[in-house]
Parts: sequence; structure tokens; C-alpha cells
Amino acid sequence: MATRPVPIRQLLKFGQDFEFDLRAFELRRSGVPLKLEPTPFRILDLLLEQRGELVSRQEIVERILGQGRFCRHR
Repeated sequence: MATRPVPIRQLLKFGQDFEFDLRAFELRRSGVPLKLEPTPFRILDLLLEQRGELVSRQEIVERILGQGRFCRHR
């Protein structure tokens, strides 16, 4: 049984020039803050937290909207 990943609580650098700072609630490119609304920021947090793993739509919905919500598949 796989263990759940530990949430990122520090500065994470990825790509050539991106920084994801969860404590500052900020995404930066080459040190310049990028505008990112809260929902996309939390989705990016989830994807970075589970990088290299498949993240289901249901996991995203549960993380962003909370448990007990459902998502309609197209």
C-alpha cells in the first residue's frame, strides 16, 4: 500500500525558472510573481505534491471543493 505524499511546505523550483512558494501563496517566474487565482494555485499545489503520479479528477474535486462533492464525467 502506497503512503500519501507529504504536502510541500517550502519553496519548490521546477522547470527552468519557476518557483512555487506555498507559504507566500505565490508562483514566480524568474523571480517575478505571476497572478494565479486561488483554485488554480491549489490545483498546482496538488499536482506538484504528487508529481510523477496520476492525479484523478475526483482527487482534484475533493481537494478543491472538499469531501462529499462529486464531479460529472463528460
